[in-house]
Order: sequence, then C-alpha cells, then structure tokens
Amino acid sequence: MRKEILVLLLLVISVGLVKAQFGTPLNDNCSQSFKLLELQNFCSDDLNLFTTTGATVDNDQNFGCQSSFEPLGVWYNFTAITKFVRITVEGQGQGNGLQLVSPIIGIYEGSCTNLTELNCATGSVGSNVAEIILSTIPGKQYFLMIGAKNNNTGSFRLCLNSFNQNPIPLQDCGQARILCDKTPIGVENVVGFGNVQDNLNLNSNPAISFSNCGVQEDASNWYKWTCDQSGTLEFTITPLKQFDDIDFLVYEFPDGLNNCGTKVLLRNMISGENQGQNMSEWQVCVGPTGLQSSDPDQGESCGCQSGNNNFAAALNMESGKSYGLMVMNFSQSGVGYNLEWGGTGTFLGPVPEFTIDPISGLRCDQSFIIEDRTRDAGNPLNYNWFFGEDASPQTSTEAGPFTVNYSTFGQKYIVLSVVDPINGCEVTEIFDVFAEACCEDLEPVSGNLVAFTDPSCPNYSDGTLALSAEGGSNSGFTYSINGSQFVSGSDFKNLPSGSFSIDIIDDKGCEGTFDFSLMDPDSIFVNAGLDSLINLGEDINLEGSIIDNGRNYSILWTWDSNGTTVSCIDCLDPKVFPFGTTNFTLTAIDELGCTFFDRVTIDVDLNYPIYIPNSFSPNEDGINDKFTAFGGIAIEEIVKLRVFDRWGNLIFVEQNFPHSDPGYGWDGSFNGKRAEVGVYTYIFDVQFIDNLPPRQYAGDITLLR
Repeated sequence: MRKEILVLLLLVISVGLVKAQFGTPLNDNCSQSFKLLELQNFCSDDLNLFTTTGATVDNDQNFGCQSSFEPLGVWYNFTAITKFVRITVEGQGQGNGLQLVSPIIGIYEGSCTNLTELNCATGSVGSNVAEIILSTIPGKQYFLMIGAKNNNTGSFRLCLNSFNQNPIPLQDCGQARILCDKTPIGVENVVGFGNVQDNLNLNSNPAISFSNCGVQEDASNWYKWTCDQSGTLEFTITPLKQFDDIDFLVYEFPDGLNNCGTKVLLRNMISGENQGQNMSEWQVCVGPTGLQSSDPDQGESCGCQSGNNNFAAALNMESGKSYGLMVMNFSQSGVGYNLEWGGTGTFLGPVPEFTIDPISGLRCDQSFIIEDRTRDAGNPLNYNWFFGEDASPQTSTEAGPFTVNYSTFGQKYIVLSVVDPINGCEVTEIFDVFAEACCEDLEPVSGNLVAFTDPSCPNYSDGTLALSAEGGSNSGFTYSINGSQFVSGSDFKNLPSGSFSIDIIDDKGCEGTFDFSLMDPDSIFVNAGLDSLINLGEDINLEGSIIDNGRNYSILWTWDSNGTTVSCIDCLDPKVFPFGTTNFTLTAIDELGCTFFDRVTIDVDLNYPIYIPNSFSPNEDGINDKFTAFGGIAIEEIVKLRVFDRWGNLIFVEQNFPHSDPGYGWDGSFNGKRAEVGVYTYIFDVQFIDNLPPRQYAGDITLLR
C-alpha cells in the first residue's frame, strides 16, 4: 500500500476542474515586474529569474503583442538613462542551455493600470533571437513583457545596452556616420543603398588584386573616422540572421573624410555562397566576418575558395589618417548585424570625463558636486547630461559644474554625452554610483495586512496575501517575499501554505519586515487498504476507509487495467475481479473540489490452472467416455481441440466449446467407427480470461477399451 495525499492535475470525472496553479513566476504580471538596475552592457545569467516557465497570459489590456500571440509572459521594468536602449532576448540555440523558442518582446510606457504599447518585437524566421532599439527619454520608466509565439515557455537571456548616439547608420559615403570611439554598433535592418549608389573604387589599390564579380553597393551602411593613436584595427560583424552573407570593404581617405572620390581600398571581403553546392561546402564563408590579427589575407574574393574563413588581416592605422568601412548584407534578407571593434588604435574625438565629490559615502538627500573634465580635441562641444533617476537637477546641456541631490536611494547612473558639432560625432560616458539610505530622522517601516486567503486545498498553491506599508518616507515601497526580487506590487498570489517573511523597503532605503502564515484546510485521510495476491479467476473485496474530519465528500474508485469488473465505484468495499495485476485508486473529493487519494495493488498470479488427462476409455460406461480439458473459472473457453494419429493425420477437430463438460471433446471415433486402442497426439488452444491470445497445450493421450 502506497499512501499519498496529492493534487490530481487531471481527473476524468464530473466533479469539476482542479483550480490550483503551480510554479507561476512572481513577475507574471506588470504590477510585480522585476526592476532592471544594470542598464549598460547587461546580459542576464540567472535562469531562475529569466524564464517564462509557469507564466500565464496577461489579458488585462488588449495590446498587439497579447492579442496577436497570447504569449505566456513575464514582466520587467527599467528607468532609461540614455536616448536609446538596445533590448535583446536570446532563446534556444546550439549549446547555450536556453529553452525559449520564437521569443517576443512587448515594450510599454505609463503605469501598470494604464499602459501604452510602444512596440512588439519578434525574431526573424528560423532565429530564436528578438531584438529592438528603443528611443527612450532619460528618467522615464518603461516596461518589458517577455514571452514567445505558440505558447512556448522556457529560459532566456535578456540583454540591455544604453547609448546616446543615434544607432541608425547612414547609407551614402558622403554622409557616412562619423565615429569618435569604438562603441559597439547594432543595426536592426538594412535595405537599399541610400541616395547614391557609390563607386566602390575596387581598383584603387594595385596591391589588392581580385575579381570584383560585378559587386555593386546595396543593402549597405557607411562609417568613417580619423585615427587618433596609431595601432591596429580589428572588428567583428555578426549578422542577426545566422547564415546571412555579410560583405565589407575598408578604405583610406587620403584627402580627408569629406572626399569619397579618392578613397583607396585597403581590405575587401566579398566571399560567400557557392551556388549549386551543398551548404557544408561554403558555410565557413557566411555568418560572422571581419578583421583579425591572426589572419594573413587582405581579403577574399567571390564564392568560397579553399582556405577562406570569412576574415581578413587586421589593419595598421596611422595617427591623423582617415578611414572608412562599408558593410553590405549580400543576402538581401533585410536583417541587420552587430559590429564590435577591437585592436590597439583609437578613433579621434572628444573624451567625456567628469569628477564626483564626494565619490564615497554618497547618500540620498545629500548634495554632491559634478565637474566636467572632458578632453575636447580642440573643437567646441555640445553637452547632454543625465544625472540619474530622482536627481535634482536631472538633466542639463551646460558644461557645469553642478550641485546634484538624489531624493531616493539606490543605484544611479550619471551619463555625459558630448557632441562635436564640426563632424557630428557623439561620445558617451556612463558612470554608476550608489546612493546610500537616508532614514535617520524617519519612522520605522512597518507592514499591515490588507487581505489573505488560505490555499483552497492541501498542497495547493492558490493562496493570496495583500499588504500595505507605512513609515519611512511613506512612498516608493517595494516588497520581497521570502528573499525573492523586490517588486512594487504588494498583492502576492499563487502561494502555498507556510510561513512568509516580507521585506519592505521605501524609496529612502528605510526597511521593515512583515511575517505571516497561510494554513492548509484540514485534510481528508484516504486508505485504500492492503496490497493483496490472488489467483487468476478469483475475485476479492477491497477494504477502503476514510477519516473525513467533519468534511462532506464523495468517493470514486478508478483502476488501470482493461476488462476488470468492479461491483461499485462509489462504495468503500467493492468486489473486484481483475484479469491481471491492477492498481486501484480510491479518491475522495470534498465540497471545495479538493482531491485526496490512496492506491492499492492487487497482484494476480497468472498460473493458468488446467488439467488434461493422459488416458480415457470411450466404452459408454459413463466414466471417461470423452477426452477434454478441465479447469476453473480462469478458463473462458476451449478455442480448438485437434487429435492426430501416430502418423500425424488429423482425425478429430472441435472448436469453441466449454471446458470440463463431458458433452464435448473426442469420443474415440474416426469417420464414424471406433478408433484403435493406442497412443494419439493432441493440441488444445485455450482462451483464459486474461484477454491475452489463447495458450496452446500439446501432448499424448492413450485410448483404452
């Protein structure tokens, strides 16, 4: 007997559906979204905090993401620190250990009770990566809903990168994006060639000889810069669509950034697919590409030749010289790429820097000084400051210095973006500080119970707990239940029974704790009886019992074998007649729909009892006059009896007759005459009540007179 009190996830009876939800993430809705504090080059690595497993559909507001895909989503929020943020959700990929397939990003602004959808981003076909660049307002809060198409769930990686320079690249050499530093670049989409299809000057450098294969500019972006400190230039271009063919050309501009007509080709990469061949023959020539110090080649020509690897040699830049890069998506998929820079050389441009005083011991409600220390490369600069969430002042376009005060505690980001109006390049410096709590003159924080509901059934997780808080600053309260992430919502759902400790922090960093317990209702104890062993063909009475603790209930017996007969399914002691080993489950269902069960196993000894005589005497004396088989209730019928003489000739056959009946069987005759005394061979095909194919018995029978 295996005794269990468990939740039945599915019960095929008419008493109702199971109500409990299991494993629902805490951030299943907007009001309990997790706040993202790292906004610069952040990528998640905690699969417990970044998973949609157990999430439900959020139907509170009919947004495009929800109405189009009905994703099972989880929620996050962040306060923008720059003018743009790149948001990437990576799902299942080879060897990455992630699970989510076809991810979706919903982006919203406003409050959780009055959200406005800004975008709904999905991955390209065949890619489990969704990415979007969002134009943001520093200091404004945004919400993210992460889900997937087709109700897919699982773990994912969420990455955020904040920056100020407009991420949309330009498509003509004459109006190329001017770069001042090696900040990574991400391009969502690339289509067309801009206003002018530029001359690529493919024959401008005699040192680089290759077949141009009719290459023309299309699906392209242009970038230009001037070298500040001499050194190597490396970069990697990774297409957002895995096997897109990205081509690039690197130039020197000997007559300055504004003269595209005299540009000189330094590196080329136009290798790619070999049409008509299997992908395995040319796969190395698509996907990531770029310049690297370990590669000896100045470029690769069309197609995919032996020795190609989609990379060319790093470039040695010289201080004061100008260079450019054109990137093309030869696959014409319309999908963009990520561009990351490397090497020891630097790009000419302003270097934003500033000092903070005091840098240590900073706390909320305390003023501090920020002074600009930017290196301007000789050109006048335009300034854009963001001093952080809840800062006063929060922004400025002056050089400073500034006296700044934070009204709240926590992680803050100070962002300085400087623009060189001469060439239009923009460089950003982001520095994070932590403002300590400031609670010395405030009342302690305490929690108050607003409402609660215990779990409706033992071992269910549908309890709820709602709190309010007071004290401290009386504003900006966030709550953490049993050490989970802090969330702004104080209504906790999907809780099991047990003790809960809720930590409370207000916006000044003042802390308090509230403890509470939820209780399971009384259980009904179910006992299905003792496991037993019977012979095939026997029946047995089950002996169930229930301790109801004063609760009303109904009962139901279920079993897991075919053909078994049960005298009653709603009594405690039914008579059962199993044809093989069978598990019988006694389930009690109370007035709330809670279910309790226990299971008993009846083992059936399949010894197939049968008796076949070894002789008979058909002399009409009423004793042993016919040859047949004998058995008990385990035998359903004799399917066939065949008798053969000593030479193997079939002399008797009879089908489908009862066992142990002297009216059936062989009477010792053949063709209407008495058979000779002697030894004969028989074969019985016997059907037992176990519903298995007939069993066969063969042997010798001696006929006597």
